[in-house]
Amino acid sequence: DALAGVDFTPLWLEQGTTLSAAGHFDEAIEVLQLGLAAADVREDGNSAPLLVRLARAELMSGRHEEALRHGVEAQAQFEAEDDVRALSSTARLLGDIYTTLGRPGEAVEILERGLELAERVGNVEEIGGCLITLGLALLALGAFAEAIACNERAIAEFERIGHGSGRALGYSNLAWVLANRGDYEEAELYCEKAIELSRSIGHLLVTAETTDTMAFIRLRQGAAEDAARQAEEAAHLFVELGAAPKAAQSLDLAARAWEAAGDEARAGETRSRARALV
Repeated sequence: DALAGVDFTPLWLEQGTTLSAAGHFDEAIEVLQLGLAAADVREDGNSAPLLVRLARAELMSGRHEEALRHGVEAQAQFEAEDDVRALSSTARLLGDIYTTLGRPGEAVEILERGLELAERVGNVEEIGGCLITLGLALLALGAFAEAIACNERAIAEFERIGHGSGRALGYSNLAWVLANRGDYEEAELYCEKAIELSRSIGHLLVTAETTDTMAFIRLRQGAAEDAARQAEEAAHLFVELGAAPKAAQSLDLAARAWEAAGDEARAGETRSRARALV
């Protein structure tokens, strides 16, 4: 009875955030939905932070349309509150969602707005985050030079404040852009930096994504068997994180690599595992 009327939104938010960080995205979604239901009952609760975390977990678990809907809803609430700091963070999330949905033009537009807001409040973490996500959107548009410049600036921002996870992600994304442009040797150097740093701080997601990039590079270089093993390792890490859609993509890359290596049986088995995950 002593807790009657108490707003538990911060606890729901913390639990959902912790579960997401541990890679338990389905559990995070369930917890955050419970938090939103409780906030709706209270009517005076602030549900926007819950919506942002929910959208991020939904994006990672492959529920892209739901992620977009909740991200837009959070953005509307933050705009009503004129919360500039939160709006920059939400813009970064929405940019990621739009790029994933194959709408990079819209992603660039909202990310440029998010970067402007982050610069206005001087939030270095959000400046770097918006730049990295903007780099991915620009890559999707084929603007390699602009994408590289965004990642290099983001890395510089994170290095200036000693931000480990930001640096690791910046190295990883820069490697991905360089690999897509065909600069394989330079891309490999940044992959090594990203993996070394991400492992030292326990950032499993960056390790997985960078391992997948290494597999992509190896396949482009003609080292098919090595590429297949790297891609399968990335898939294993994504499964451990609970990111099934990303694991399926890595397995699809592994299947293509096994085909290039002439092992049709292994390719078929790997492709079946990818379909099972989806």
